[in-house]
Amino acid sequence: QSDASLNASGVKAGGLVETSGDVLNVSSKAKIDASSANGEAGQWLLDPLNVVIGTQDGAALADADGSNTSSNTYTQEDTTGNCVSQPTAANTNKTSYVSAQQVVDMLNKGTNVSIEAQDVNKVSSIIVDSAIDKTSGTDAALTLKAQRDVIVNKDITSSAGKLDVNLYAEKKKNKR
Repeated sequence: QSDASLNASGVKAGGLVETSGDVLNVSSKAKIDASSANGEAGQWLLDPLNVVIGTQDGAALADADGSNTSSNTYTQEDTTGNCVSQPTAANTNKTSYVSAQQVVDMLNKGTNVSIEAQDVNKVSSIIVDSAIDKTSGTDAALTLKAQRDVIVNKDITSSAGKLDVNLYAEKKKNKR
């Protein structure tokens, strides 16, 4: 659930916090710690199906001005080449929402964040629908890996420490 507490902190090195499940809802209220008191921070790995990185509760992903210009949906093809729109009322239950603020908080602690969207049909995607701005802490990495698309609608930046951004999209056209 969105306000869970997960701890894998260490003295010499941080640990690995793996958050697995088809559908996740991670708000900024979650308490996640993979830090290290005297060494290298750890990693937070999430591996759900489709992922939207957005507002705290994932319920309203409108742009800051309320215009919702990105419409918070994306179009993709399923394995048979048919176009589908994600998320919709029919498949919202297969879309995970991760708070952009939670991602920022982890990066600010120097914890690497990896989000891997995958499913058996190979049509999982990731949408960045809120800005991710690392503003403090040591170097960190953000890795977004999807079987279909990684769609970045908002900026990913760092004003403190190095931020490695790794985007992997395995989009392949299906043959009919």
